[in-house]
Amino acid sequence: MHNTAEMNYPVSIREMSDRYKQIYTGVIGDTLDAKGYRNQILPWYINPVSEYETIAGPAFTGIGEAHKNPDEDDAQIRLDMLEQLIPDCVSVWQTNGDFSAAHWGELMSVTAVQKGCRGVILDGGTRDLKLIREIGFPVYCRFTNPASSIGRWSIRAYQVPIRIGHTDIVPGDFIIADIDGVVVVPKEIAWDILVEAEATVSKETDMRAELKEGKSITEVFDKYGVF
Repeated sequence: MHNTAEMNYPVSIREMSDRYKQIYTGVIGDTLDAKGYRNQILPWYINPVSEYETIAGPAFTGIGEAHKNPDEDDAQIRLDMLEQLIPDCVSVWQTNGDFSAAHWGELMSVTAVQKGCRGVILDGGTRDLKLIREIGFPVYCRFTNPASSIGRWSIRAYQVPIRIGHTDIVPGDFIIADIDGVVVVPKEIAWDILVEAEATVSKETDMRAELKEGKSITEVFDKYGVF
């Protein structure tokens, strides 16, 4: 496992997560762009497949790889990983381009809910979707597949640095996912990005109100400077 120092934020991780959940990903992405962090959006093909819900929280990462050994079973590391899930985390998985099987399922989701995990992000597949929807656990993934990963794909490590698309993710980075996609906020700047994004949301709320009153977009933009 990868040991990372705890970040000292002005508020708790739970409050950070709850506040990030109130901000849509577009504003967070724009705020990161303005700071020079331009590769923080995960690929377009990762979308919600369970009952839709915005999720936000620190990344609990994992990585695995495909193989062709039908006798290989990663049950022990999978159990260890599930036992280590952190309250308010978002589980995030690099599957290394495997399409052979589902990498997440219903029993993992049940355990994640018990551990206080807020959802899962996969660059791979899930199964047991009907049952996952029934328990209300948010899943964002690339595809669904009824095939078991046992003998096809195995977890290799968790709470280690991973990479999805062009985005590097380390344990503790903040993950925010909504209907538009998934954004990753490096943990070192997570507080500053949150505060700036909240200020932008406040401006946009005022802009909408003035537009509804009949003011022109040019007039409103000149006043607020956001678009």
